[in-house]
This record gives sequence, structure tokens and C-alpha cells, in this order.
Amino acid sequence: MTRGLAGIGLGLLALLCAALNLASCGSADATTAPESASLSADAPSFPLDELHYSRQVNAIETLDGTQAFSDCGAPGFAVHETIPTVSVLTSTVEAPTAWAVYRFPLNNPQDLESIKVNLYQGKLDDYYYVMLADYNSNRWHLVGQKLSTSQVLPADWQGLDITSPAKFVYIAVIVVDGRDINIAGLESSITQGNGGDYPIYDDFEDNDTLDTCYPIGVGSYHASTHDDYVPEMLEIGEAQDHWDFYCIDLTAGDHFTATMEYEFINHFTPPYTFNDLDILMYAPGVTSDPLNTFDEQWSSFRIYFTNIELVHFVAPTTGTYRIGIRGDLGDQFTADSNAEYVLNTFISADTHTVSGLISQDEQEPDKKFLVVLTPGNFSAVTSLETAPHGGYQIVGVPDGTYTLEVRGSAGFGQENYTYPNTQQVVVNGGDVNVSLSIDPFPG
Repeated sequence: MTRGLAGIGLGLLALLCAALNLASCGSADATTAPESASLSADAPSFPLDELHYSRQVNAIETLDGTQAFSDCGAPGFAVHETIPTVSVLTSTVEAPTAWAVYRFPLNNPQDLESIKVNLYQGKLDDYYYVMLADYNSNRWHLVGQKLSTSQVLPADWQGLDITSPAKFVYIAVIVVDGRDINIAGLESSITQGNGGDYPIYDDFEDNDTLDTCYPIGVGSYHASTHDDYVPEMLEIGEAQDHWDFYCIDLTAGDHFTATMEYEFINHFTPPYTFNDLDILMYAPGVTSDPLNTFDEQWSSFRIYFTNIELVHFVAPTTGTYRIGIRGDLGDQFTADSNAEYVLNTFISADTHTVSGLISQDEQEPDKKFLVVLTPGNFSAVTSLETAPHGGYQIVGVPDGTYTLEVRGSAGFGQENYTYPNTQQVVVNGGDVNVSLSIDPFPG
């Protein structure tokens, strides 16, 4: 006989309740910010929009753009022995709660019709629980107990705000009480209205000319560009989405910084080609001929084989500046990209430079690396043409506390690899010099 919530042991029920109250960590204060919570090791942490935009965040790649966000690690979570796209969740006496959290882009919540949890070769009596992240309360919301392949419907999130600040919906699948399940994937059903807002779409499909730029301020914007057409696109016109344009108002003297992180790998298959997106900047009053009117000094289009771009300049005049996102201009000015990206914008009274030297195993490196400050994705590529090799200089960094990390370059076969060595960086009113030695590349 299958047990419901009332049948769970008190210890396991406490664990599940802990998951539902992570924002306050057991207190009655529901307004505590999730990042200040002391999170239980036995329950999923409340999702904080970590910036990963690859289709495959870890070993699990699910359906329709759904992204595996995190897992509880062994022994509760594992990849299926023979099917690498299936998640295995196993709860035991030693690990009484096993869970996995999935996410997928959700730019228009009103278009979401259902979320389906697909099990692989499930047993009839192996139940599990489903939770949705609610950003009204900054808590997980327990949808309920599920059996076999099941659906989460609009009635399950009525009254909730399931759209995260970065426009994702997060769903947690949990097993307890010695149960185990195999998750084949999660699917979202999207209404065909509003252009069929599948994950490869964004909110800004009408901003493909300079004079139709989408007005933005300081913040993060998740969107995509496409050079190809696939059946998931409801309109072939989506395949012509080579450009995205944004416009932002700056005052003379503003320090403006924009960073962009995008998918390394073309997310349509085959083939798995590399993306290379560029940021092009336009002075106030420029509204036509985008390939010939961008300001080269302000733009970022000469960074190859890395998936982050950065622009920084001090606004010379007050006005509306335009930002263009496009696939690599190349020698023939041809776009070649199918990528999701996140654009971050910053306006500061002053900014600073973080520079230093990256060595590898305490030796001068013979490859280029991408040095990144997070949050914000401020970045620079290390030098290889001039001595000393490994030098870097990140400009346009506002005051704040960051983590410096080093990522590999696709030009040297290290795409999507982040070195484990990191360093905290505090920028407070002046330039900072930070050097770091990284481990040898495991490959």
C-alpha cells in the first residue's frame, strides 16, 4: 500500500518540512532572504539563479531545453549506469532524502500549460514528491505526492510566483523512505499563443533593428539569437533572428559596463559547432546601417574561443546608447550562431581595473585562459603574445566582492572547463592586483 504524507516517518517528514521552509531555516520569519539562510544538507537549497546557460549543466540533459540545475550528490543521486540522460534518485537509511532540481527558461509565465515528470521503467508503488520554487515567499512549495509519469498543472502553482528573477522555473523531485526512481526527463508544455514561447525564444523578438531596440536599465537579460531553423520554431521568421538590439539611457560621465555570457556550443544538432557572439555599441542618434555604424572602440568583437564578452566606456554625452548582439562578424560579416545568452548591464559613478598574472602549476602558461569575476561575469583573456604569458587586465569593475576564477578556451580544447582554483577579490575605491596559480588541465 502506498503511503502519503501522513505515512512518512517523523524524521523524514521533518526533512521535507525543512525543504519547504528553507528561506527562514526553521524560524517563523518568511521574509528572510534565501541567501542568508543556513540550509539543510538533506534538502534542496532554494534556487538563487546561478548563471549557467549551457544546455547541459551537469551530466543530465533533459528534454525541450530543461536544464539539470543541481543534485544532492552520491549516494542519493547518480547517473544511470547505461543511459547517461537518466537521473537515478535513491533514498536509503544513510541518505534518507534524495532529490534533484531542474530548471528551464520561462519568459512568459502565462504561457506555461504543464510540466511533465517522465520516469524511466518506474515501479507502480514508487512514489515521489514534487516541489516548485515560489518567489513570493522565497520557499519551496510542496505540490504533492506523485506516482509514475505525472504532470504539474496551473492549479498547482495558482497564487505562487514561480518565475525567478532570471526568468527560470525551478522544480524539485524528491524521494524518501527508502524509495528510488529513474527520471527520464522533464517536459514543459507551452501554449501556442504569443509566438509559441519555447525555451529557445525570448521576450525581445521585435528588437532586430536599431530603431526597434528594447529599452533596458541596469540588470540581467536572458535572450537568444538564431541563424538556423528547426521544427521547434513555430515560425520560420525566427530563423532570421540574427540581431538583438537594446537601448539604455546614459548621462555624461557614467561608467557603463556590459558583460555577456553565452552558450559555447550551438544548441541545435548536428553539428556541434562553436558559437561566437559579439557586443556592438552605438552612439546616441545612430539608428541605421548597424554593420557600419557601431563604435569599434566601445565594442567587443575580437575575443575568440571564449563565451564571455565585455565592453566598458565612459559616456561622453547624455543620450540613448544602443547595444547590438550578433553572431561573429567575421571577415565576411556573416552571422553563425544559435545561442542563448545573458546580458548584464552596470552603470557606475566610477569603476576600476583588476589585473594580475595567471600561472599554471607555478609555471608560465603556454595557453590562453579566460579570467572571470563573478557575480557579473567581468572578464579578460590572458596574454600569450607578450611576456609575461598569463597576464590579464579586467576593466570596468564596480566596487564589490567577487570570486576570481579561470576558465579554459575552446581554442585549446578546454571549452566548458573551469579550473578549481579561485581567489576572493575585493574592489573598494581603487584598482586591484591579484595573481593565481591554477592546476594542470586534467585532460
